[in-house]
Amino acid sequence: MIRDDGISQSVGTSPFDDPTGRGGVVAVPPPVKTRKSDLDSPANRKRVTKLRDWLEQETQRQAANRYQMALDADYYDSLQWSEEEAQVLLDRGQAPVVYNEIAPTINWMLGTERRTRIDYKVLPRRKEEGDLAEVKTKLLKYLSDVNGEPMARSRAFASAVKSGVGWLEIGVRGDESDEPIFYRAEDWRYVLYDSQSVEPDLADARYLFRTKWLDADVAEALFPERVGLVRQSVVDASSLEEEDADDPWYMGARVTEPGSDYQRLGKYRPYDAGALGEIKRDRVKLIEAWYREPGRRDVFRSGPQAGEALDPGNPAHQAAVEQGASTHDGLVMEVRIAIYCDAGLLFEGPSPYRHGRFPFVPVWAYRRQRDNAAYSPIRVMRDSQDSLNKRGSKALWILSSNRVIAEEGAVDDWERLREEVARPDALIIKNRGKELTIDRDVGLADQHLRLMDRDTLAIRNGGGVTAENLGRETNASSGKAIIARQDQGTVVTSELYDNLRWAVQWAGEIELSLIEQFFTGEKVVRLVGDRGTASFVEINTQDPMTGQVVNDVTASKADFVVAQQDYRDSLRLAMFESLFEIVGRLAQMNPDVALNMLDLVVEMADVPNRDELVARIRQLNGQRDPDSEPTPEEQQQMAQQAAMEQAQQQLAMAQMEATVAKLQAEVDKVKADQEKAQAESINKRLEAMYSALQSAQIVAQAPGAAVMADEIMKGAGFDDPVLRQEQAMIQEAAAQQQVAMQQQSAMQQQAQQQAMAEQQAAAQAEQQALAGMQSMPGPGNPMAGA
Repeated sequence: MIRDDGISQSVGTSPFDDPTGRGGVVAVPPPVKTRKSDLDSPANRKRVTKLRDWLEQETQRQAANRYQMALDADYYDSLQWSEEEAQVLLDRGQAPVVYNEIAPTINWMLGTERRTRIDYKVLPRRKEEGDLAEVKTKLLKYLSDVNGEPMARSRAFASAVKSGVGWLEIGVRGDESDEPIFYRAEDWRYVLYDSQSVEPDLADARYLFRTKWLDADVAEALFPERVGLVRQSVVDASSLEEEDADDPWYMGARVTEPGSDYQRLGKYRPYDAGALGEIKRDRVKLIEAWYREPGRRDVFRSGPQAGEALDPGNPAHQAAVEQGASTHDGLVMEVRIAIYCDAGLLFEGPSPYRHGRFPFVPVWAYRRQRDNAAYSPIRVMRDSQDSLNKRGSKALWILSSNRVIAEEGAVDDWERLREEVARPDALIIKNRGKELTIDRDVGLADQHLRLMDRDTLAIRNGGGVTAENLGRETNASSGKAIIARQDQGTVVTSELYDNLRWAVQWAGEIELSLIEQFFTGEKVVRLVGDRGTASFVEINTQDPMTGQVVNDVTASKADFVVAQQDYRDSLRLAMFESLFEIVGRLAQMNPDVALNMLDLVVEMADVPNRDELVARIRQLNGQRDPDSEPTPEEQQQMAQQAAMEQAQQQLAMAQMEATVAKLQAEVDKVKADQEKAQAESINKRLEAMYSALQSAQIVAQAPGAAVMADEIMKGAGFDDPVLRQEQAMIQEAAAQQQVAMQQQSAMQQQAQQQAMAEQQAAAQAEQQALAGMQSMPGPGNPMAGA
């Protein structure tokens, strides 16, 4: 394929593909000399000027922080004294000792990452693409094996925890004899990114630069059309030595110290001048710039390509357009690549990758909120480490030295005295009458040693790795206290592993996109399991019967997903032990419940062949993996089971309805019987009351009849509770009637007595009146007054 800039290259490959040879044989384009002047056009000159300005701006902006990042890495490597400080100590007689407590803390983080490597899988976007997604997962596993991806991730993570950021590079090789996709780590010193970007995946970054020093002949072979520019930019060995000693480009801008023999010395000197002088090859510095340019493009509105810019060279896009997919005019940030040297532009063009991202993925440790600058966990431990080293050196010097306080003339030979004082078996002869004292300030040394313990604790607290995480003996006596402190360390450092997980996610998305773009030929990949057994997967093969392509990984898109991985190893182990203990207790009470939970417990264990163990347990229990897609046999079995369950539900519903109807009939019958019994009871009560009233009247007229009747009934052996109740009622009614009659008779007697009293009173009154009339004189009474 001939690009419009005149450089020949394979489709999808970068013209600047790892010329150091780490990724395999470099694809060298043939010397085609068509339209080479396009790179020297005014537009491209303006473009490379803009790129140089961006690079210079980032170099100045990130210089101070990158210098601190280099110091962080040096502290891990036990380079913790500057040359000036070390020389002062040596002149004083102190040893510039290093008690490196930072390295074990960082090594614990690195070891934890290696023990908990990340797993991933590919998920389909449509249901019918499940098998193809499984093929892509296996293909990713194959590429992981051949590219050594776990080691590359570990290297990038190590760079992050030591310096603040690591880089993963995912791209396509130019060597067709090797696997087309490579996956490797890149040193942070060679990469400069857009410091204005705030997104962790650099989705909003405008540019990213990668610098490489190449031998001049290699650069000329890579860019035969621009040999003149390459030769103008070559730096010979002598000038390279001077330039690198004064200006380590990867550190940022130059930092000079007036009066110093070395430029930008400070506490860090990156090169050994002696080794640097041995370089005898001519070298050239090339800058690889990935940047985004705004442009108007047709963008898909919907469908699998929704949001993507229309690419006429993409078969999937062409097919979508032919099927009537609609597009709209939108603003697109197109990713482009440019390679230039000091003399001019060597290559420029659009990115060969369809994913629309930079081929570099950052692995962050921490980012400073002030300016989003990267820094490592070592940054917060450096002050305590300096204090630890200085106090250790001071304590060692105090314990190893003696002070002599003497009067003049105490000894004849002062140098002999100095030598004897330094000996453990010293023999000192002093003059009579002169004072001579040997002083050793052991108490001060002890204070320094105590402060060293505090510094050590501060380093561990700053890094988040406790002594329990490191397996050291502490004051924690109980198992729960040890686990709690181990959990503290895993929780504090969890952000580091979470950032790594996201980096793997972004890198996996890029790698999957490259598979869907560049794996177009037939291929058979081999996968080796944990037991050493190999399985083979065919990709893009043609079926001889139907003529269709089988397992075409470029036919559709899928999604890369990182499996949830718990990096907190000790916490995971504690949870597993707790769950296992719970299951053990349940097994004593209900073995079936414990057996049904066993697969979930074993799934949390970090043991070899864990997945196979879980699968066998589920097979024995008749369980299935809830995360896996059902096979056709399982789907048929599930359909049959669903039909049987539906039939059983219908039968159970009919039986329930019949039972309900029967119960309703019985309830109605019982209700009717109750109503009838209640009516009969009421009638019986009314009849009993009527009979009682009649009996009461009889008893009232002849009280002895009731007693005789009772005696007759008892003599006949009749004993009826109802009759006894009725008799009691009759007796009670008779007693009440007798009381009423007695009351009525008393009232009648009282009335008669009152009436008789009234008649007597009236008769007396009448007699008195007659007597009075007779005693009064008058014509009608001739006797009156006689």
